[in-house]
Amino acid sequence: MSKLTQGNLNRILRLHALWRAGNPKGRRADLRGKDLSGLSFAGADITYAYLASANCVGANFTGADCTRARVPYVNFTGANCTGANFTGSNCIRTNFTDAITTGANFTAAWCSPRNARHIGYMGNRKVYLHNTLNVVGVLSASSAHIYLNPIDVTPAEREYLQLLAATFAG
Repeated sequence: MSKLTQGNLNRILRLHALWRAGNPKGRRADLRGKDLSGLSFAGADITYAYLASANCVGANFTGADCTRARVPYVNFTGANCTGANFTGSNCIRTNFTDAITTGANFTAAWCSPRNARHIGYMGNRKVYLHNTLNVVGVLSASSAHIYLNPIDVTPAEREYLQLLAATFAG
């Protein structure tokens, strides 16, 4: 795993911004398998970027737009993802242990049962409580699964979840 410097990352982010703008001199960010630990992505637009299997321990993603980014198997342990947008991102087998995800958006993100526990059903869908994300609300929903934020689910909250089943039905 090769370690990038902040300068190298900034160059890649500039090329990615050009690519996003349709400039032929731009290039999609491909950070697969890179050591990005401690680097800053604060405010960056990394929409559609490839980060699979990257090491992002302690990295700063504050306010980053990670919409539809490919982040499976990424280690975000201790990363600051405050206000980051992971809408539609591939977060399968991604580790957010001890990451700060206050205000982060995981709408329609692809999650997996890793670091999640099955807590019940909403209609015919399994409901999982994601143990390593600190976000409010539904992380993602499909025809078979719903991933929720990490809260200690009390019996009263289970009742509330059952009431929400109608929201997710159909």
